[in-house]
Amino acid sequence: MTIGPLPAASATAPVEPRSNPQGAAQEQVGKVRELAKAIRALNENAVYGPGSEVTFAIDRDTGRGLIRIVDKVTNEVITQIPTEDIIRMAAELSELSGHTRLA
Repeated sequence: MTIGPLPAASATAPVEPRSNPQGAAQEQVGKVRELAKAIRALNENAVYGPGSEVTFAIDRDTGRGLIRIVDKVTNEVITQIPTEDIIRMAAELSELSGHTRLA
């Protein structure tokens, strides 16, 4: 397969989402929908067992995404990515470098 250069954009070509704030927001919404769809598929197929489900959350301190496998009955976190140790280490490194959030 040969990959050639992209053709030059014409004056009537749509604006790239990254150069348009509204387009960037729409792109973000699309990514969130894809993530939700993937998580729903994992949970519907009981990939991590019939008593577990995958959840996605945002860490309040770092602003980073967390993927968790949670017991459906007790809501106990079975596994988390990144782990609490990694989150603490990232927070400490961020504090040492003078940043208050990792983003």
